[in-house]
Amino acid sequence: MWIKRHAGAEGYDPALNCLLNRDAIEDQLDKINIPTLVLHGANDRLFLAEDAKKWSSKLSKLWKFTIVEGGVHHLSLTEPGSEALAQLLPQFINETL
Repeated sequence: MWIKRHAGAEGYDPALNCLLNRDAIEDQLDKINIPTLVLHGANDRLFLAEDAKKWSSKLSKLWKFTIVEGGVHHLSLTEPGSEALAQLLPQFINETL
């Protein structure tokens, strides 16, 4: 069903355009006024760690920015990202609530 629905330009192009033509939020990051934990995979091939660190610095209540060695783009769904999250999340909750 998924292949039938999304195969070819008629299915692929709308999904791609949704990602490419969405509004940027970088200039609105300072409006996030809650404690924030940011984890970034060192092996993320979509976003450089330097860019993620720059964007994170705009968060007014950044609790911690951590680069996870060996981590990829879908960090929380893969090792070692899920392991790093499991380790930091209780500390984040305890210190920010």
